[in-house]
Amino acid sequence: MDCLNTYRSLSRYLDGFTSADERIDIERHLQECSGCSDRASDYRRMRVALQDLPNRAPSPDLQMRLQILASRERSRRISRRTMAEHWEQWRQRTVLSLNNLLRPLMLPVAGGFASACLLFGMLVPDFAVVRSISNDVPTPLLYTQASVSYLMPIALSENEIEIDVHIDDQGRMTDYHVLSGQGLLRNEQMRRRLESTLLITQFNPATTFGQPTFGRVRVRLVRDEVDVKG
Repeated sequence: MDCLNTYRSLSRYLDGFTSADERIDIERHLQECSGCSDRASDYRRMRVALQDLPNRAPSPDLQMRLQILASRERSRRISRRTMAEHWEQWRQRTVLSLNNLLRPLMLPVAGGFASACLLFGMLVPDFAVVRSISNDVPTPLLYTQASVSYLMPIALSENEIEIDVHIDDQGRMTDYHVLSGQGLLRNEQMRRRLESTLLITQFNPATTFGQPTFGRVRVRLVRDEVDVKG
């Protein structure tokens, strides 16, 4: 450590900003060089004298003038800004505002996302299990309408009769409703013949998911033909 380097580092040494090795070299040089040691002593006395000076606050008039000068300087700089400088200032303000707004939300959002991923990862094995299903009913057979297995022929005197026959889950007639041909059924003999025919007729019950259930069959009786609608 020579005098020039000591002189350049003397202020930092007195302020305590030098490294440990540099401080050791400076102290060793100050012990060997009287000129640098006197200069360090002068710096110490100057520091003490400056610390003993009273604090002086600026007058209100000076504060006002300084504020006016600062405002004028700011207006002058703003007026000389280019479009690129205005855009850069706006961008910086926007980024700062977004950071201040989103930073408090990042931790809750990240925690919620991590929790959702953890729960989904725990539930995925349950979703991936393939379960074998036995006795499955094909989709077209989820519901079938009631139908006529065998209908005894009946002799009609004239015209036709159209009726709705209600079938229970055993394939038996429970009731019927005449849609057309009421006049033909005013004949007591014809009505009994029709009811007897429906009672001995074989019906297939409707099914839901493969299980027998109640249904309805529409039957149209003509003189020489029978038309059945489920």
